[in-house]
Amino acid sequence: KSLGLGSQGPLVGAVTFLRPEKGMSVLIEAVRWLKKHFSSLECLIIGDGGEQPALLDRIRELGLEHCVHLVGFREDIPALLAILDVVVIPSFEEGIPQSLTQALAMERPVVASAVGGVPEVVQDGLSGLLVPPRDPEILAKKIACLLHDPIAATRMGKVGRQVIQERYSMEHMLTQ
Repeated sequence: KSLGLGSQGPLVGAVTFLRPEKGMSVLIEAVRWLKKHFSSLECLIIGDGGEQPALLDRIRELGLEHCVHLVGFREDIPALLAILDVVVIPSFEEGIPQSLTQALAMERPVVASAVGGVPEVVQDGLSGLLVPPRDPEILAKKIACLLHDPIAATRMGKVGRQVIQERYSMEHMLTQ
């Protein structure tokens, strides 16, 4: 309720800095497509940055003010990740984003752009779904796949957590 969510429908979102290369404009475009198939879907974009005014303008242009929520900087990231049905990382360029490893560690299903170090962490179809960058329709369709198949989404979340434990835990990193 504190986030101003209007429904109990599917909830997708991202944790990021609001910069153009993070692809939040692509996520907003994907939400426009998703709303045709999931009328009660809402989207949280968690973080702040210089792109916020442009994103707010685009949200208004598309008439998505009721379902796309820019909630700004938050310190309760684990609690917010826990309520997301799908974590989305639509970046155009990336290393290994902290939001990705956090989401996987929390067993959240992920749809992410296949850029930079992301494919090292996300095995497409096993620990999440990969998409080409800058394509809102494919991004929307992959998000929809996970929303339509919660069993597969849960399985990918569990595999993602195993990947993080095996390859990105402090113990493993110190051993390496």
